[in-house]
Parts: sequence; structure tokens; C-alpha cells
Amino acid sequence: MPQVKYNATASYAGVIGQNYTDIGNIDLSWETSNKFDVGADFGFANNRFMLSVDYYYNNINGLIFNRPISLTTGSSLVIQNIGSMLNKGWEFMLKGDIIRTKDFT
Repeated sequence: MPQVKYNATASYAGVIGQNYTDIGNIDLSWETSNKFDVGADFGFANNRFMLSVDYYYNNINGLIFNRPISLTTGSSLVIQNIGSMLNKGWEFMLKGDIIRTKDFT
């Protein structure tokens, strides 16, 4: 059975009563993530020039969002695991030690 929060409120006539403020969700859980990351570093000319290459993949499921529901329930939103996000791509870095300090005068 869903958990429900109650608030004691006074109507415009000053009558005390109760109403729903949130509808609980017993199926709510932590988000899950599938990650993969691989990379390689290369050095050229006695490591004066460096190249770094990385590939990453991150798939996240079960993000928590408020979902609108019918106002006949007494509430307008319910919290659910309905979001997902995918991040993936390549990263490149090129670095060069053009001027050596011991040779510079």
C-alpha cells in the first residue's frame, strides 16, 4: 500500500481537515549505471610529444522524476524512477614540449 503524507489544513470557513500532500511509491529505488572507459597514452620523440586517447560510455537508468498524475487522486505528482541518460564519446589530448628549458638561453 502506498505511503501517504497528510497535512492538517483550515478551509476558507476555518474548518480543520486533512488532505493528501504526497503519494508514496514503495517501488522507488536507486538509479543504476553501466560504465565503460578505456584509454591509451602514446609518447613520441623521447616523450616531447604526447597523445592521449580515451573512449567512455555511461548509461544511467532509473533517474528519479516527478510524474504528473490525475488530480482526482488528491495530488498532482508522484515520484517515480522514469528517467534515463546516456553519455558516450571520445576524448583526445595532444601535448608538446616544444621549447626545452635547458636549451633556452
